Amino acid sequence: MARRKRMQYDPPGQQKRRRRRGAPQGADHIFLSRRMLVAKTGVVAAFSALASRLGYMQLAKGEAYKRDAKENVSKEDVLPAPRGVIRDRRGRMLAQNRRAWEVRLIKGNLPDPDADAEGRRRVLDMLISALQLEDVLVIKPAAVPTPSKSTVYRRVAKMMKYDEVTAAETIQGWNELDDSNLILVARLTIDDAAWFRANLPSLPGVLVMNEVDYLVENAWAEQVPIIVKTDVPREVALKLEANSTYLPGVEIDDSGLAREYLGGEVMSHVMGYMQPINKASLEDLKNRDENNQRIYTATDFIGQEGLERALEPELRGIKGRRFVEVNATGVVLRTIPNTERAAVPGQNLRLTIDLELQNATAKALEAAIRAAAKGKQKVNKQRVKERKGEWKTPNAGSAVAFDPRTGEVLAMVSYPYYDNQLFITGISSRKWKEYTTPSRGNAFLNRATGELYPPGSTFKIFLAASALHHGSMKPDTTHVCRGAVRVPNTWNLSEGSNFACWVGWNGQEHAELDLYGAIAQSCDVYFYNV
Repeated sequence: MARRKRMQYDPPGQQKRRRRRGAPQGADHIFLSRRMLVAKTGVVAAFSALASRLGYMQLAKGEAYKRDAKENVSKEDVLPAPRGVIRDRRGRMLAQNRRAWEVRLIKGNLPDPDADAEGRRRVLDMLISALQLEDVLVIKPAAVPTPSKSTVYRRVAKMMKYDEVTAAETIQGWNELDDSNLILVARLTIDDAAWFRANLPSLPGVLVMNEVDYLVENAWAEQVPIIVKTDVPREVALKLEANSTYLPGVEIDDSGLAREYLGGEVMSHVMGYMQPINKASLEDLKNRDENNQRIYTATDFIGQEGLERALEPELRGIKGRRFVEVNATGVVLRTIPNTERAAVPGQNLRLTIDLELQNATAKALEAAIRAAAKGKQKVNKQRVKERKGEWKTPNAGSAVAFDPRTGEVLAMVSYPYYDNQLFITGISSRKWKEYTTPSRGNAFLNRATGELYPPGSTFKIFLAASALHHGSMKPDTTHVCRGAVRVPNTWNLSEGSNFACWVGWNGQEHAELDLYGAIAQSCDVYFYNV
C-alpha cells in the first residue's frame, strides 16, 4: 500500500523564528495582514465618526434638540374668538356665528413635486373632486413678455367683456401687482374655461388652472396653512378625514366659526362680508397688539366692506391660547395646566336700522326702478323714431330713511343687492360674473355711501325750510314761471344766461305758483327766485 505524502506543518513558534531570520513571508500571509489592517482602520474610523457626531449632538446642539423634543410633545393651540353678533334696533339677529368644518392645505407637507409628482397630483385631484372646486383664470406677470404686456392685458379685459372704465381700472390694478407670482382674474364656468383654453396660445402668461392649484402655486410660505374651503358639508369633511392617510398635507378642522347672515340680501351692503386674510394685511405693522403678538394668523377671516370692515377691531375679539400635549400622531392628550388663556368674544352691535322697514324700503325702491325703466323705454322708442340717441335705462339706485329728530338711519338700501353668505360658503363663477357685470348694475357698489350724486330737486325742500326759518318768504309767496329765468352778467347787465325750468325744455311753463304748488310741481324757476 502506497504511503501518502504528508503536508509539512510548521508550528507557530518556528514561523516567527523563520521571519526573524529574514525568511520570505508567503503571499497569503501578506494578503491577510493588509485586509486586517484595512478592516481595523475602517472600524476605528466608524467609531471615531460616531463619537464625534454624538459629541456634536450632545454638546453643540444639545439645547436645540431638547427644545425640538419638547415641541414634539407639546404645542401652542390658538383658541378662536367668537365674532360679535349684530342685531337690528328691535333685537332681530342680522349676523351670528356657527361651528363649521374647514379644509386647509399645507404646501410643504404635500408630496414632493420632483420625487412624487403623481402622488401630489392625486392629492389635489381628490380635493377638487370632493369639494367641487372650479377653474380660475390667472395671469403670471413674469411670463408675459414686457413689450406685449399692455396688449395681453387689453385682450384679457376684452374677453372678460369689461366696459372701457372697468377695463382701464382693472388693467391698472394688474400693473400694480406686477411683482406677484399669480394674479387672479376670475372664476370660470366649464364653458368659459374651455373657451379661454382654446385662446391661450395667443395669450402668453395667461393660464387656466383649478382653484386649488392656484392657491398652492401662489402660497407665499411652505408651512403656512392655505384655506381651501370653509363651511364644508359634514359628510364631505368626514369622508376626507377618513382618507387622511392618503391625503398628506390636508387638514380638516371642525373648530372654525363661520359667519351667518340672517338679514337677507337687502342688508348686504350695510353688513359687508368676510374673506380670508391676504398677505398684505397679515404683514401689516398694524397686525400687532400691545404685546407685539400677531392679531391675525394665515387662517383667519377679516371683514370686508360695510360694518364688518368699518368695525373690524370691535367685532373680532381677542384670541385665546393654550399649550397641549400631543402624541406622535398629533392627537391631543391633555392641556398643560396653567397655560390656558380664554378667548375674549368680540363686541355685539345693535343697529338703528329696522329690518322690517329695510325690507319695505327695498320693495319700494325696486318698484320705482322698474317704473323708471319702463318710462325710459317709452321715451327711447320715440327718440329712435326721431333718430336721436337713446337714454340709458336705469337698473340701479339707493334709498336712505333717517329719523330727522335724532339723525338715526332707519333704513339704507342699495340696489342691486348681493348674497354676502356666498363669500363664506363659496361664490360660483356664474354668480361672480352676474354681480360684476356693469349692465346688471354692479351689485358690489354701495350707492348709498360709495357714489356722488347732485342733490337735484331734493335740495328745494332744504332751501324752502331755510327761507321760511329766516323769514325771507311765506308759504303764500308767489312767483311766476315762464319756463326759464334770465340772469344778467354782473359786468354787463345787457348780457346774461337763461336758466330753464325742467318743463321749459319742452316749451311749457308753470305760470304763477305759491310755495306748496312749487314743491308739488318741483318748479325750478320758483326756487331760483327764492
